[in-house]
Amino acid sequence: SIVAFFSLTVSYVAYLKGIPVLIPGPEVAIGAVTHSIINNGSLSPGYFDETYREAVELSRESSSFVWQDVFSRSHDGRLLPKHSIFSAIVAVPFVYLLGDVGFWIVQQLFLLLLSYSTYRLIRFDYGHSLPWSTAISICFFTPTLFYSFDFSYELQGCAVIMAGLSLLQSYPASGAFVMGLSLFVRPSNLLVIVPLAICAHHRWSHRAVARSLAGFVTILGFWCATNWVLWGNPLSTSYSHIPGFQEGREVFLKHPLGFDLDVFLSDWKQKIISRQGLLPYNLCLLSLPWVLPWGFKHRTQVRITSMFTGVAYTAFIFSYPMWDASVYGNRFLLIAVYLYLLIFIPWIGSIELAHQKGDKSRR
Repeated sequence: SIVAFFSLTVSYVAYLKGIPVLIPGPEVAIGAVTHSIINNGSLSPGYFDETYREAVELSRESSSFVWQDVFSRSHDGRLLPKHSIFSAIVAVPFVYLLGDVGFWIVQQLFLLLLSYSTYRLIRFDYGHSLPWSTAISICFFTPTLFYSFDFSYELQGCAVIMAGLSLLQSYPASGAFVMGLSLFVRPSNLLVIVPLAICAHHRWSHRAVARSLAGFVTILGFWCATNWVLWGNPLSTSYSHIPGFQEGREVFLKHPLGFDLDVFLSDWKQKIISRQGLLPYNLCLLSLPWVLPWGFKHRTQVRITSMFTGVAYTAFIFSYPMWDASVYGNRFLLIAVYLYLLIFIPWIGSIELAHQKGDKSRR
């Protein structure tokens, strides 16, 4: 309820400023796919054809190369969404019933799922409920609310991973399956899902790992089958089938990947203190020198796995040539930040816990 209140406040301010739910770019494209599914049962909206014709004409008139970030070319020649098919499909019933406000409703539900999953993980792993510490950390120490009033698929992918990780503690197969759904949001989430599914168990056992791997392999099979149907290869994704335009001709782009050592070693000042870097939107990271020693001292399997996974994923993002393609903070780092919160919230929650114990003693 605390997170919902602040989210409604931010959404109202965004509405007064005229910020749309579907911000121009990938979100408009995802929205067009949702409407196409509702109206035509197709993943290829007319918006893609319009964008295609405009890009061809622009490249011809300017005699230059034109890049687009809207659609990809399927193996059978169709224009299909580049970004998050998961987001387009999950919005269908809400948009069908409520119109475009359904996109905003979906985002609020994902925000609540993300908040509750984080709270539940803290309670399960730490052994205490820290609702105020969780809500304050989410609302004021992360950029979460900046992605709550528009249809951000990055927040949705993060919510799915945290929900799956929470479920993993009691139901390993179901939890890993749910985490795997985030592959349909962003394929690079594989780098997070695998270590979490194998190691991030409150009570680690070979049986729990076997179950989680079974759940993950199941959803991985669905993902590979989808890639095969759409792109003609189970290990190929929309990111490897993006057309660009050179003087009126269609040419395929080589989308940049991570693991670029030159990118990783450069621009660290910007990566730390610019608005697309670690600070200032992730204020929880200011306490890193105190949180990490506390985390090692009070370590659990979930916290240690989350910490190392978050650090590794952060390193991957900062080796990605387009790491700064964000507005409010770095949207690619949202998953890593939430994994860090699993240590930060228990650390900062000592005051709330002391207050809870004081209330019990007075009773």
